[in-house]
Amino acid sequence: MSGLEERMARLEGADEQINFRLERLENRVDAGFIEMRGEIGGLRGEMRSQLFWILGLLIPMWITIIATLLLRG
Repeated sequence: MSGLEERMARLEGADEQINFRLERLENRVDAGFIEMRGEIGGLRGEMRSQLFWILGLLIPMWITIIATLLLRG
């Protein structure tokens, strides 16, 4: 093999190794995004549940206050 062919072979090997590492990195980033989407979905569910609890407490309080004001007058 001539010097040029050896250099080309080395560069091709380095290129394959870089491609392999980039592919692994891409897969890890994709997995992280999938996990993050799941966590965000869980947080949305928790927030929705807490909103219903808050509304369930506020609406009867408002009704009680308004009824008290109307019945006093």
